[in-house]
Amino acid sequence: MKKAIVMILVLAITLSLCACGSIHKIRITSGENLVDECPKSAKAGETVTVRTLSITDGWIDFSCSEDVERIDETMYQFIMPDHDVTIRISAHSNGLA
Repeated sequence: MKKAIVMILVLAITLSLCACGSIHKIRITSGENLVDECPKSAKAGETVTVRTLSITDGWIDFSCSEDVERIDETMYQFIMPDHDVTIRISAHSNGLA
């Protein structure tokens, strides 16, 4: 009886640990031509870094289904959730070019 309980507990812990590190997709639904670097997937809990191209005559609008931290003009980071993520990127002209 004790062996069965221990086996069930070990199995439950193993399954819960596997779910925490599950891999999910990162989809760019618009502005793919503005992306310099972006992983196609990541494990839940990982820091994901996305780099865009730099533009001199306007700005980049970066929109993500998660909270994003803008590191600099071309680098954005977020923590991968336990589900797929959608990213939208667009470029806007400042009218000076």
